[in-house]
Amino acid sequence: MKLGYHRVSSASQSLQIGREALLAAGVEEKFLFEEKESGKATKNRPQLKALLKSLRKGDEVIVHKLDRLARNAKDLLTIAEEISKAGASLNILDLGINTGTPVGKMILTVLGAVGELERAYINDRTKAGIKAYQKNGGKMGPKRLAVDRKIKVLAKGGLSWSEIADEVGCSKQTVYRRLHPQKADEHREADLERYYRDKNSEIS
Repeated sequence: MKLGYHRVSSASQSLQIGREALLAAGVEEKFLFEEKESGKATKNRPQLKALLKSLRKGDEVIVHKLDRLARNAKDLLTIAEEISKAGASLNILDLGINTGTPVGKMILTVLGAVGELERAYINDRTKAGIKAYQKNGGKMGPKRLAVDRKIKVLAKGGLSWSEIADEVGCSKQTVYRRLHPQKADEHREADLERYYRDKNSEIS
């Protein structure tokens, strides 16, 4: 049986394009799992969880694009492993990856190796950043290891915003706000000013 999964990040986005691609790939409409949720965490996607629980041996999970299913290699491999444990396969249309084929399995194996290497690299940089911070007189402890402090420590260690966000478990916007609080306040004031200006224009 073919089951399709499609997701968009916000209520204002349309599911239509992905839906059409899945129907064209042979998924019946009653077997479409669709949702308007952030892809940040699997646990926040009830339709994805429902799809994974419904899988049976021989099923094929089809997705329109990789980023509709997973945010990164780690997420992809976790989801792919759950699909594999159920005896099903994964077909990612935009990449032409189908884990039901030897080539598809090989590509996932390579992605897994790359993801593992990337995590090891981030961990090394994190440790180096903390050591550099401590060497320069910085103090760390349970009470002082708040999110904003950890972000600053990792930034001093040379990690990118994306790497810091993954390590801390927050958004890139949060990282930006912690590292550039003054600019973040300026942006918020500008947004509020624009909002009330638009509101006043509607009233008048």
